[in-house]
Amino acid sequence: MTLDEPVSGDGFRNVIPLTSADKVVPFEDRQESMQEAVLQVVSDLVIRRVPAQERSPLFDAAKDLLEQAGRSLPELIEAAEPGPEREALFHDLGLK
Repeated sequence: MTLDEPVSGDGFRNVIPLTSADKVVPFEDRQESMQEAVLQVVSDLVIRRVPAQERSPLFDAAKDLLEQAGRSLPELIEAAEPGPEREALFHDLGLK
């Protein structure tokens, strides 16, 4: 078979969905999960290391996102606790 040959049926062969319908997470839940992962990265950077086996599946994505924030160490320490610095961080990262 070549790409030019027509395919019977719906025209698709061996299509694998990227996400199954039962694994689609609502936006609010994704946002909350990413917030938790960002806090885990902040904790890992300024409080104590988070062992790899305890890390959120979003840890690496949150780490990449946090790099874009351009926060100083004192600001990250403040963001580790609930308050205005944490809220500002989430807002700047598009998580609020």
